[in-house]
Amino acid sequence: MPRYYTIASSSLAHPNEIAIAISLSTIETGTGKQRDGLVSGYLNDIFTRMQAGEEVNESSLAFVNTSNFVQPPNHEVPIVMVGPGTGVVPYIGIMQERAKAKTDNAELKLGPASLYFGCRQ
Repeated sequence: MPRYYTIASSSLAHPNEIAIAISLSTIETGTGKQRDGLVSGYLNDIFTRMQAGEEVNESSLAFVNTSNFVQPPNHEVPIVMVGPGTGVVPYIGIMQERAKAKTDNAELKLGPASLYFGCRQ
């Protein structure tokens, strides 16, 4: 089954990279042992090996859907970001895009940005 992850980066700020955020799932088996989730464990293993300096040569298929998130027509417009259940991941790219716009134009006035999100537990 495919696994869907939200992109956590701006294509304007990072045109040659895609970042995703993943929670490592841990599952208790019928025998009481703990094991990592199939895909999150696989990706965590790649990350851990890379962090250790190992050269990793892995590949995975990826499909990118068009985003439903749209920025206001200019960056002076205040934005309210609400993530009930989605968390903060979709908004990381939006904030990166605003930061890039400010870096590209130091005189740009950014409107206020507020983020509200909740947890299920």
